[in-house]
Amino acid sequence: MNQKLNLPSNLSVKQDVWGVSPCTVCDSTPCCKNLPLDILKLNNYSDMVNLQLSSVFRDIYPVLKKSGEWNLYLRRKCLSVDADSGKCLIHAMPNQSLICKSYDAHRCWYAEAFRADSSTLIKFTGEMLDEFEHFLTSDKGKFDCESYDFVSVKSEIIDDFKKSVSTDSNNKKEYRQYSLSFKKACDPDFLFLPPYIRPSNINHLELAEFRLGFPGVYLAVADNCWAYMIKTSIDTKRLQIIQKSLPSVTPQDFSYSFKSFQRTYQPFSEIGEKFIVLRKDHLALLKSMVKADAGGRIKRLPTTSEIYSALKKDRPERAA
Repeated sequence: MNQKLNLPSNLSVKQDVWGVSPCTVCDSTPCCKNLPLDILKLNNYSDMVNLQLSSVFRDIYPVLKKSGEWNLYLRRKCLSVDADSGKCLIHAMPNQSLICKSYDAHRCWYAEAFRADSSTLIKFTGEMLDEFEHFLTSDKGKFDCESYDFVSVKSEIIDDFKKSVSTDSNNKKEYRQYSLSFKKACDPDFLFLPPYIRPSNINHLELAEFRLGFPGVYLAVADNCWAYMIKTSIDTKRLQIIQKSLPSVTPQDFSYSFKSFQRTYQPFSEIGEKFIVLRKDHLALLKSMVKADAGGRIKRLPTTSEIYSALKKDRPERAA
């Protein structure tokens, strides 16, 4: 695996105390309601199909930044945000991730990007993706990028896409166990997000602390790779619309399906054909089992057998 984990290893606290922080007067709290998942690409028709499939999964949506970069997001509210006041219930507390503590709220990108009249990014719905696809693949297609001041980006996207595009297109019961079989993971309601490599620095676990603070997000641990697992559901009406023009396409063709994850990373586990599935409240136990040097570089990660044994010892009534 040559994939890199691009999270800085020297995260440090930058946030102010509550009452001084700009977060105090932020009504929309977009950083607490929109979780970035990964960078997407749009180089050929297969990428366009993948972009379309993103709209099949509830709470998952793509955005196009003014820079021309595509990103995938999860639209869910962080579990630590008070429903009435919008206040972070763990602001500056020990159990708040360093991802949040190191974010400079005085120069908040989210506050600008997620405004209703933002000129920084376009949030795509399924209908907008249909319109955008038609725009890129048809000389008569129209898409109102001008209203977002994306004229130059639009031109670059069209040029790059048309150079490489090919017209040859190729709600369930919540589990309550620590383990999830690889077979069960084939369920299209589970998406598997990177980084798929295992962390190399103790601060990389802060990404887990941050992501697992959002509902339905878990850490799926195998002995050769990790993945962020999202429990979602299929919008069947949206899927039927896509399958009218692409009848062979299924949700399992999505880049973040288990099928795609398994093909590339071939996860395996000491405890058999299973992942260890961790929630945020399991991370303290996980961190206690990680061996790192004084510089924070991880020297040893626990095996699935060790994690499973520790979970059974810690909370035997919750183990599988």
